Amino acid sequence: SDNSSDNCGSVYNKSSSSQFVNCIFSNNSTAEYGGGMYNNGYFSSQFVNCIFSNNSARYGGGIYNRCSSPELVNCILSYNSARYGGGIYNDTNYNCSGSRPELVNCILSYNVANEHGGGIANYGSNPTVANCILWDNIAPADAQIYNATGSYITPSNPVVQYSLIQGGWTGEGNIDADPVFVDAANGDFRLQAGSPCIDKGSNAAVPAEI
Repeated sequence: SDNSSDNCGSVYNKSSSSQFVNCIFSNNSTAEYGGGMYNNGYFSSQFVNCIFSNNSARYGGGIYNRCSSPELVNCILSYNSARYGGGIYNDTNYNCSGSRPELVNCILSYNVANEHGGGIANYGSNPTVANCILWDNIAPADAQIYNATGSYITPSNPVVQYSLIQGGWTGEGNIDADPVFVDAANGDFRLQAGSPCIDKGSNAAVPAEI
C-alpha cells in the first residue's frame, strides 16, 4: 500500500511465476506501467483472492501485462485509474504474440480510463474472461473492454463467456444487466438476492486447484 516508482507502483514480475494469495494492492502509483502490478515476460503468475484498488498509472491502473499470461481467480479490481486500461492493460511487442491473461470469478468495477478501456484495454492481446462481472467502468468509449485497432496492431480477440458485461459482449452465457451489488460505492461487491449473476457461471471454468 502507498508505494510508488517511475515504472511500476507496487510489484514488478519479470519472467517469473509468482503466486499471490489473499493479498491487497492499494493506493500505489506510477507515471508509467502498472499501478498495482507489472507482469513482464512469458512465465505466468497467479493471483487468488486478491484485491487491486485505488492504484494509478499511465498504462494499467490495476495491472499491466506485457507479453504475459497471469491467472486471476476470485479477484476484485476497483477504483483504479489510468490513461489506458483503468483496471487492466494487456500489451504486446515485437518479441511476442501478446498477453493472454485468464480471469475467472473476477469483478472489475468503477475503474477509470481517460482514453480507452475503463475495465480492460487490449493491444494485440487475447485474454480469457469467464464468470466475471465488468460493470460501471468508465472511459470515453469502450468503457468495459477495449480492443485496439490499426494497421500496425494485431487484432485482439478476447474470449468472454458466462460473464456479465455492461453493454453486452458476444460469447456463450454472457448477460447484460445490473449485477445488484450490496454496496459497490463502499467496496462491497457481494451480490444481493435476486442478482442476475447468481447460478449463471460455469463450474468448468474454475481451475481444478481452486
